[in-house]
Amino acid sequence: MNNKGFTLIEILAVIALIASLGVIVTINLTKTLNDNEENNCNSFIKDVEDAACVYVGTHKEECTSSGCFISLDKIIKEGLINTEIDACTKEEINKNDTVEVTFNDGEKICTYKRGDTDER
Repeated sequence: MNNKGFTLIEILAVIALIASLGVIVTINLTKTLNDNEENNCNSFIKDVEDAACVYVGTHKEECTSSGCFISLDKIIKEGLINTEIDACTKEEINKNDTVEVTFNDGEKICTYKRGDTDER
């Protein structure tokens, strides 16, 4: 007698294989999404630091020879940042956050100080 069809073992093996592939795909997709979020955050921070360096280039009088703190509010009002959303927190930019600008052998070094406004 020739029975056409699958046995229970064969069906369970296929289901287990599909489930395993689903887990692998989900893990890889989650990792990729997290990496993208981290890259967006790092890019946002770099953009803010670059904008502060540009701001200081046109407003040198606001700094001493050792450096200064530039608020994000000034950078936004100058039009050097064109977003109101912080890519790291997914919330509105805290305009009181600052970028510390220091000078080292004539080179500007700009460091974003998230929430460190009382450090001055």
